[in-house]
Parts: sequence; C-alpha cells; structure tokens
Amino acid sequence: NTELPGEERPWVTVRLRVAEPEAVDRVGLEELIEGEIPAHIGYELEILPLAGAPGPSGERP
Repeated sequence: NTELPGEERPWVTVRLRVAEPEAVDRVGLEELIEGEIPAHIGYELEILPLAGAPGPSGERP
C-alpha cells in the first residue's frame, strides 16, 4: 500500500515570452491549450515580457 511518487494530477506550465504581454489574447491561448492537452491534465499559462523589453510604462527591467 505504498503511495506512488509524484503529483496526483499531471500538470503542464506554458510559458510565453513576448515583447508586449498585454497585447496577447489570453483567452484564445487558453482555448488553444485546452484543445491540445488531454482533459485530465491541468495547466498554467504564464505570459511574460521578453528579457530586456520595456514594460507597460516604457521602462526597461
């Protein structure tokens, strides 16, 4: 009766780096991801700025 190692639910992290994160259609991406991965797999979507790209205020990180 030993438990198996690992998570109970499989999980995927989708990390997208783009120049303008606020311009990305998050809902559209979520629909695409949900259509591509099996229903029993959970996911997390991260939309991040490119390294060195200016942020929404125009400042560089």
